[in-house]
Amino acid sequence: MLLMAIALIGFTIASIMDIKTQYVSDYLQDILIWFGIFAQIILFLFTKDIHPIFWMAISLLTLVPFSYILYVVGLWGGGDVKSVAMISALIPYFNRKEIIIPMAINFIFISAIYSVILTGWYGIKKKMLNKIDWTIVLIIILVSSLSFIYLNKMLAWFVLLVSILMFSPTIKRIDNSMEKIVNVKELMEGDWITEEIKKNGKIIYKPRKEGISEREIEMLKKYGIKKIKIKYGIPLIPSFLITILITIFFGCLL
Repeated sequence: MLLMAIALIGFTIASIMDIKTQYVSDYLQDILIWFGIFAQIILFLFTKDIHPIFWMAISLLTLVPFSYILYVVGLWGGGDVKSVAMISALIPYFNRKEIIIPMAINFIFISAIYSVILTGWYGIKKKMLNKIDWTIVLIIILVSSLSFIYLNKMLAWFVLLVSILMFSPTIKRIDNSMEKIVNVKELMEGDWITEEIKKNGKIIYKPRKEGISEREIEMLKKYGIKKIKIKYGIPLIPSFLITILITIFFGCLL
């Protein structure tokens, strides 16, 4: 119960940081990851219960590498990878049963719905949704509602995910517009630069899917680069917190 409380507090703080600044402290996440690992080891030594440490190991060796692949291909940020590691270390096992598998399954659905809602909200703010977009939204709501009424739960969730795919061109269009100009001094490791950066006709930086590194940020400062365009995304960390809460109270959604 203590580790669950710490996880909820940690993800609440991380979610607030992500929403406000689109950045989550590495120190916060690293401390919670290592605390979880050592806490699980200590609990095992005292209780001799192998289940929590077993599921922690399974999670760290499977989910974290998979999430890192998503980071390398540019679908996730570094903070999202560490969020997976936080869950894997702190709460892979809860109330005498493994919880990491239900959370992983729930996250697929919750993050998809969460991303669509937030991206759609951004599109509404920027007045980017047209009549076709609104028609698709209505179709998604209608089809999904009928699915949950007439189909079993697993099929209904599958239909919902397929329906959401209809909205993917709109999501991509809105996502591509999420750019802003920032001062180089404000850059953080992992920020996504959208354009090649040149100095005296020479390319000094090429955009990478995993974002810019601390060394490259310092290099840009030395070259005297002042302003730069970066791409930003929706704050995803809150979807981890929502997933934990829904899994605790409702179990697996399938």
